[in-house]
Amino acid sequence: MDWAQLLSEARFKAPRQAEGQRSPFQRDADRIIFSAAFRRLQDKTQVHPFPDSDYVRRRLTHSLEVSSVGRSLGTHLGYFLLRSDRTLSPTLPFDLGQIVANACLAHDIGNPPFGHAGEKAIGSWFKDELPSGLKKDLSEQQRNDLEKFEGNAQGFRLLTRLQDFRDEGGIRLTYATLATFTKYPTTSIETETNGYIGAKKHGFFSDDVPYFADIADTVGLPMYARGWRRHPLVFLMEAADDICYRVIDVEDAFKLGRLSFREAEELLGAIVPSYARSDQWGEDDTISWLRAKAIGALIEQVRESVESNLPALMSGDFSEPLIDCISAASAVETAYAAVKKHVFGWDRIVSAEIAGAQMITDVLQKLVFAIEAPGSYRNAMLLKIVPHYDDAAPTYTKILAVTDFLAGMTDTYLRRIHGRVTGHAIL
Repeated sequence: MDWAQLLSEARFKAPRQAEGQRSPFQRDADRIIFSAAFRRLQDKTQVHPFPDSDYVRRRLTHSLEVSSVGRSLGTHLGYFLLRSDRTLSPTLPFDLGQIVANACLAHDIGNPPFGHAGEKAIGSWFKDELPSGLKKDLSEQQRNDLEKFEGNAQGFRLLTRLQDFRDEGGIRLTYATLATFTKYPTTSIETETNGYIGAKKHGFFSDDVPYFADIADTVGLPMYARGWRRHPLVFLMEAADDICYRVIDVEDAFKLGRLSFREAEELLGAIVPSYARSDQWGEDDTISWLRAKAIGALIEQVRESVESNLPALMSGDFSEPLIDCISAASAVETAYAAVKKHVFGWDRIVSAEIAGAQMITDVLQKLVFAIEAPGSYRNAMLLKIVPHYDDAAPTYTKILAVTDFLAGMTDTYLRRIHGRVTGHAIL
């Protein structure tokens, strides 16, 4: 792969135009931040649904923090490349930093309400409950799209099709940003659990394959048997996400009382090479400081891993998370295991996920069953609330209109719509 092609400034679905004082990649960031889908992340679950504490992070805060870490990783890589080749553009560090930051801003933009629990609820419903009369109208890949419902694929739809739906839709990001956003450049029928890292899940729905093929061709991603190889900057975006949630979840767990001060200090301290804190600090200040030091240490280690693995990244042969290739990998995994034990299994989290999954399946069932029998008065009323629903469209397109609607909801809006479609609330 070639950096000149990988960093394409051309805009998807848009003619080349003057960018003014901002670089094309800075404009990408502004377009993402001002989109409605990005704004809705303020009311979507990160780990804790409807948290009692205002301190605990939601998807929006998480995305901003990941973007900050991603910018650092991209900028480091840019300076490394400049030291190796002085003929490269002097703006390369800023461009790489901004592209990775953009992908990080958008990396969770397609997540449904209640996060990964919501993804599983949607996929499970289609696998177990989709009426046979509708299922027979779908191809194998279309069924897989729904049964393996994936927030990454939904995010690709949002960025390229759903946001600003007029004039063919999409917010007209650069090809470089869209390729860096696409963590899984493969389809739902080509996924493989134990193969290439970019094929663990799917990154786009069958309707959107031509869109990604255009992106891959423009930036020069190599094809292989199950799709395309990742853009090298995807690994930096993934590492930024891994760094943030695996470290910051420890801080959130401490703030919620799920980890003691000593437990949190030990977990974060194991990531930091050496540290000395003031005895004058309180527990909250100490954990916040250690969280910052841990993130800084991981950024440095991932930077070293990127530089040592750059030839494999550029050839498309690299196939593991960068966070697993650093000296602190074991300490990071220990911290994540502690969070899974003390937070993910907490009865408050589990109860909220059960309630969220039930609301999702109830709404999904009402709307999809209405597609199957649209003639009744009640079903006709239900379908009126689905944006851009077209009764003359193919079955797959009609179902995607429903999943687009559902996945775009915030946690709070889902609760409101659930009350309406089940007849338990009017407003």
